[in-house]
Amino acid sequence: DIVRNRPALVTVVSTFLLYILDGIRSGTTVYLYNNYFERPELASIALFFNAGCAIAGSFCIQYFIRLFKDSNRAYIFTMVTGAGMYLAWFGIICAVGREQAGQMMGLGQPLFILYALCGFMQGAHLVFPDVMLPQAVDYGQWKYDRNQAGFIFASYGFCLTIGGAIGGGLLGFMLDGIGYSAGADMAESVLKGLLLIGVLLPSILTLVQAFVQSLTGLNDKKHA
Repeated sequence: DIVRNRPALVTVVSTFLLYILDGIRSGTTVYLYNNYFERPELASIALFFNAGCAIAGSFCIQYFIRLFKDSNRAYIFTMVTGAGMYLAWFGIICAVGREQAGQMMGLGQPLFILYALCGFMQGAHLVFPDVMLPQAVDYGQWKYDRNQAGFIFASYGFCLTIGGAIGGGLLGFMLDGIGYSAGADMAESVLKGLLLIGVLLPSILTLVQAFVQSLTGLNDKKHA
């Protein structure tokens, strides 16, 4: 019955992808500041502002739901918009070059502000599964006349934990793959690899997650 509960299965798999991409993106931020932008003194400050915007974004999901009149549509919107903002950040960095990008990542500079604002959609993105899962539990109760809450939330917790672990592990393998070595002078190819791993790859995975989540087959009207 759990496997046939499509909204639950889709949301759990979607969350698995979410925490893989979040593990990669979060783990790479310090590497980008330390090595690509050569602004290690700003890494913790940038993360602080990004996290602050994420907290604000997590409080705004009710307004996204009202705007789109459906939780799943609002969830997909936050994914696509968040990926778009990170891709815009990536594009600007590539367009201006590494040295100029490093200057624009200074406190209060345009790329710093854009990175902080990326956290807004990221925060909503991370919280939305907590809206979708209770709907999937209700659907299972209605469809199969059986309370599936324990198994669904256990599956969610497992995927959340293992997804973050896999994301961190993949990051290590990819750093090895591009030739990263702590403390060593880095070739331009290694630095570009850091940017691809830390920004482009998580954005692509977010779009993949949005596609997976679009297959849920449950909306607020049907849930009601």
